[in-house]
Amino acid sequence: MKQTKRILSLILCLLMLVAVVPVMEASAICCRKDSFDKSRYTLTGDMAYDVAMIAKSQKGRTCTDFGYSGVDYGAWCDEFVADCIENAGGDDSIVAHGGTVADFEKKMRERGAVEVSSPKAGDLVFFTWSHVEIITKVENGVPYCAGGNNGTSPGSCKGERKVSSVGSYRVYLRPNYQNTSAQTWVDLGDDFYASILKCDGWKTVGFSNENDNVQIVPALGKASEYWHFVKDADGSYSIINCSNNQVLEVFNSGTENGTNVLVRPDWNGASQRWYITGRWNGEYYLHPKNSDKVLDVDASYGTNVHIWEKNDTASQKFSIYLQPKAGVSTLSVLIEDGRAVLSWTKAANADTYNIRIKKQDSGELIDYWNETSTTKTINLKNGSYVAYIDSCNSYSYEKSNEVSFTIDHRHSHSSSITTSATCSATGIKTYTCSCGDTYTETIPINPSNHVNTTNTAATASTCTVKGYTAGVYCNDCKKYISGHAEQPLAAHKTTTQNAKAASCTAEGYTGDQVCTVCKQTITKGTAIAKKAHTLTTVNKAEASCTAAGYTGDQYCTTCKQTITKGSAINALGHANADSNGNCTRCGQHIKDVTPSQPSNPQPNPNACKYCGKVHTGPFGWLIKFFHSILAIFKR
Repeated sequence: MKQTKRILSLILCLLMLVAVVPVMEASAICCRKDSFDKSRYTLTGDMAYDVAMIAKSQKGRTCTDFGYSGVDYGAWCDEFVADCIENAGGDDSIVAHGGTVADFEKKMRERGAVEVSSPKAGDLVFFTWSHVEIITKVENGVPYCAGGNNGTSPGSCKGERKVSSVGSYRVYLRPNYQNTSAQTWVDLGDDFYASILKCDGWKTVGFSNENDNVQIVPALGKASEYWHFVKDADGSYSIINCSNNQVLEVFNSGTENGTNVLVRPDWNGASQRWYITGRWNGEYYLHPKNSDKVLDVDASYGTNVHIWEKNDTASQKFSIYLQPKAGVSTLSVLIEDGRAVLSWTKAANADTYNIRIKKQDSGELIDYWNETSTTKTINLKNGSYVAYIDSCNSYSYEKSNEVSFTIDHRHSHSSSITTSATCSATGIKTYTCSCGDTYTETIPINPSNHVNTTNTAATASTCTVKGYTAGVYCNDCKKYISGHAEQPLAAHKTTTQNAKAASCTAEGYTGDQVCTVCKQTITKGTAIAKKAHTLTTVNKAEASCTAAGYTGDQYCTTCKQTITKGSAINALGHANADSNGNCTRCGQHIKDVTPSQPSNPQPNPNACKYCGKVHTGPFGWLIKFFHSILAIFKR
C-alpha cells in the first residue's frame, strides 16, 4: 500500500512539473541591454523611432550573443523589447523586466501604454500566442515588425518582416514615450534666425513665391532663404519666412505621405508648429506637430518640400545653420535750432537702418528707410515725438531703445509747392524758416490732376465688337477720364446661304441668314415640303382572249422613277363561237360545227366536194385540195 502511495505521489509530482514547464518557458529572465551591438545604430532623440531602429538593427544576433539564459534558453522576446526601449533612453517610468509576456503587457499598461488600432514605428505588437515584437514601420497600410527569439534554436533575431508573416496579432500597444525625459525636443534657442540646408548637397530650403510653395532654391542671399524660429511653451517652433513673415505649414493640416509644405499666415494651427529632433553631426529632423511624419525633400532645385514617414534617409536630414541677428543700436536725440539730430551706435551685423518717428498728438508716422550712416538731422513741426531705430540685415531687424523729445521752435515759415500732387503721386510742399532752415510736407494725391494723358480716337462698332467715342486716357491712373463712351453693336450684314429648292424626291430649304462680317448664322432657315410627282401611265397592255394584259405603271416624268407598279390582267378567254365555230372576239376557229340543212338546201359554192364542209384557217386550202383528190378516187 505504501509502495502504491509512493508511486502515485511520484506521478503527481511529474504531472505538476510538466504543467509548470510552459510557464517557465514563457518567463523572461534578465536585462541584457548592454550586450546589444550599438555600432549598428545611432540615436536620433526620437524615442519611438529609435526603438524601432534598434530592434531591426540586431538582425542575425542570437540568444548567446545577447547573454539571455534560462531553461532551454528561455523565452526572451519581451526582455529583448524592454532592452530596446532602455537602449533608446527609456527608464522604468515606461518599461519593466521580468515575468511572462502577459506580465510584461500588464506592466506596460501600468506605465501608461495604451491600445491603438493603427500602429506606427515604436509600437508593440502582441500575438495570439505568448510572443511580442516591435513595429518598425507601416508602409502602404502594412505594418512591419522586428523582435527577439523569433529565429531558429537557440533563438535569434530575424530582423524586419511583415506582421502578417509572423502570425495573427492580438493587440497593439503604444508605450508612454512622451513621459520620459529622454523624449525631449532639440532646443536651439527661444528666438533666432537660421538657414535650413539639406545635409546632402547643402542646398537651401526657401520660399519660392510660386503658389506659396517651399522648395530647394539657389542661395542668393535673399530674405526668402532665411527663417525666423520662435519657440512655443511646448518646445515646438513657429518657423517664419523672413520675406513675408508667414509660417511654415503642412497644407490643409494633412497627415498623408507626400502632403505639400508651404507658407501661410499664422493661425496658430498644429500644422504650423514644428518639433526638432536629432543633433548628431548637425543633422536634424523637422516634425509637424499635427502628425508623426517629418519634413522631406530631395536636393534638386525647384523641388517642393513635403512630409513623409520617417525613414532615416538623406532626404529627411537638415542642417539648421544659425544666422547672426542684425544687432541692437542705441539711439540718442539732440534738438538744435528747432531740428532733431538723431545719432545711434552701429549694430554688430546691420547693413542698413530704418528711422521710425511718431508724432504723439496726431499719430503721424515719419519714416526714413535704408539709411547707411549712423546720424541724421531732421526738420520737424513743433510737437512731441517718439523715435527709435531698426537695425537691419537681409533677413532680420532689431529695434533700438525709444527716445521721446519735443520740438518747440518759433519758426517764421514761407511755403512753396516744390512738386505738385498728381492723380498717382504725392506732392511736396517746402517750408522755409527765416533763419534758413527748411522742412517739407507731403501733399496728398490729387485724384483730379492728370498730367500724363493720351487722346484716343473713336472706334466704330461692328456686329460683334462695340465701338467707343473719342476719349482721354490717363496713363498713371490706368483709366479713361473723359469720353470713351461705349457704342451699341452694329447690325449684321446678312446673305442667304444653303438655300435649296424642293423636288418630288427631297425637301427643300429656305436658307440661313449668315452675316458676311462675323460669319455667324443669324437666322436658321426652314424646310420646304416635297413637290408632287408628275405621273403618266406606262407599260399598259390590254388583255386578249389568249394573252394576259397589264394595268400599267405610274411613272414620274420629273424624277424618272416608277412610283406605283401596275398589276396583271387575266386573259379574257374566247367569246362565243359564230356559226362557223370561230371566236366572235378574235376570229380564231374554236369549234367545229355542222351547219343545219335548209328544207331546200342550196349548195355552198365554197363547200368541199368531198366532205361538204367549208375549210377555213391558214391550211383550209390545203385540206380542200387534198379532199378534191380523194373525191376523184371516190368516183
